Amino acid sequence: MYASPRLMANPGLYDYLIIGGAGAYVSSMTLVNYNSYLQPPEILLRTSGGLQTIRAPQRLEQIVENERPL
Repeated sequence: MYASPRLMANPGLYDYLIIGGAGAYVSSMTLVNYNSYLQPPEILLRTSGGLQTIRAPQRLEQIVENERPL
């Protein structure tokens, strides 16, 4: 089975990207803290159509607070 092309709008800065059915690869596969890349928030889409934040976005202060001087 081959992947089929999908039409997608041209995303802009601060647009949302929703990936449905990511399975086990949700936040565990992000580039968390690599080159100070912040962990993005996770938003749950409820069956009622509402949105709920289930993981807050990470702040840079949370990354550097674990660093120690050499």
